[in-house]
Amino acid sequence: MGSAVLTATARETRKLLSGGVVLLRPEEAVLETALGCWVMQMESRNLTAGYIEDSYRAVLRFRDHTNDYPWNWSAGDLEAWSSELLAGRQARTVRTLQNHIGRFLGYLLDPAYEWTAVCEHYFGTHPVQICSEWNTIRQHGEGEHPGPRPFTRAELGDFLDYCDARVERARRARRKGALAAARDAAMFKTQYAWGLRRREVCRLDLIDVAENPRRPEFGRAGLLDVRWGKGSRGKGPKRRAVLTVMAWSAAALNQYIEVVRPCYQPGPALWVSERQLRVSESSYNDRFCEYRDGLKLPGELTPHAFRRSYITHLLEDGWDLRFVQMQSGHVHATTTTIYSHVSNDFMTTTLNDALMDGAPDDLWKADTPR
Repeated sequence: MGSAVLTATARETRKLLSGGVVLLRPEEAVLETALGCWVMQMESRNLTAGYIEDSYRAVLRFRDHTNDYPWNWSAGDLEAWSSELLAGRQARTVRTLQNHIGRFLGYLLDPAYEWTAVCEHYFGTHPVQICSEWNTIRQHGEGEHPGPRPFTRAELGDFLDYCDARVERARRARRKGALAAARDAAMFKTQYAWGLRRREVCRLDLIDVAENPRRPEFGRAGLLDVRWGKGSRGKGPKRRAVLTVMAWSAAALNQYIEVVRPCYQPGPALWVSERQLRVSESSYNDRFCEYRDGLKLPGELTPHAFRRSYITHLLEDGWDLRFVQMQSGHVHATTTTIYSHVSNDFMTTTLNDALMDGAPDDLWKADTPR
């Protein structure tokens, strides 16, 4: 641990202990200073900005839940919070939040930082470690869902068929939700067919859908200009162009732009809500969960499963790893391979083909089947 971090933290704690500082709201001042020093400590460990922000937010969420401060937190508070969270979230997500709380308390209790002395000075008490093996979720705890994974091809086909069926039922019933159902179907297809992250698909504008001069048969939807890609730490969004590789997806997106989108008010956003606002990521997630649960698909499938499926299916269909890496916006090819989950059936078939014929014959497919 860097000496500069210890020195800075010691300077802050000793300032609070000196008695020369009058705190109008000591609880808020101590918590704010402790959190700031904790963030600096995490930065010194070269943790990612996303992880640091998640840790910081987790502590604030728990503080809001308890309506109290870390030096008054109890194991019962954590257990009540965890039980409430488990009612609507996967166990893995709750475990991550518990870990953030445990690490923050571990930082406060570390003698090198003197936060226990600060708390004793101002509040007559100090934090205790409320996270233990008895009240936190284990790595492979009972009832925990499996880790993230892509759709199987059968699951993906069922999901997209379900989207189309929702549109057709709404149209036949002449219900108001037909437009929204058509929009949602196009959004889900777009996320899968171009391998996008949830944020990337929700932030698309009409001008981001462009022709590819080399593939005129795709019409306007020859490529997507993704302007809100995941950037490196300390940098803004990373932009990339994602080429269209699935003819059926180009047809679906073109139809949405030509038929459905004009039914909403003019504006830059590609996906518009019933209130004429850009569809939010939370709304997108809610609709995905509604469809997934309606099909009784496994709970570990999230919107990010579309992106995992895209990468996996392209690799299974023989697309070059470097091409898939560029399409996905990964800096390193190793990241792309981590995202891929080539199925056991595909591996077995490929091995059999290699043993029988020397190598698979049909590796380059321009179209990934639904």
